[in-house]
Amino acid sequence: MRSLFVLGLVMVVLMFAGAVVVAEDATITGTVEKTDAGLVIETDDGAVAVAPCKCEAPAPDKCAVCKAGTLCGKEVKATGAVEEKDGKKTITLTKVEEVKAE
Repeated sequence: MRSLFVLGLVMVVLMFAGAVVVAEDATITGTVEKTDAGLVIETDDGAVAVAPCKCEAPAPDKCAVCKAGTLCGKEVKATGAVEEKDGKKTITLTKVEEVKAE
């Protein structure tokens, strides 16, 4: 009986494993803008929403999202996991840096 339970549990896990959306790491370049919905990075291919951070207080020296918030209106190179849902892209930032004009 116990082996049937384990087998059933494994089958359920495998069924849901196919439904998991895998985020793909990418680097994008664009301008950071603050909107009513939060931060976005405007790229040549359209807007990419920035997933909010979970910081209790702004920490731009430690958190990529907090740092992006200090770069509004500036061009940045941002790296992180990009997900697309319902035609909208969201990036979970792991790194952001200002693109310096040469």
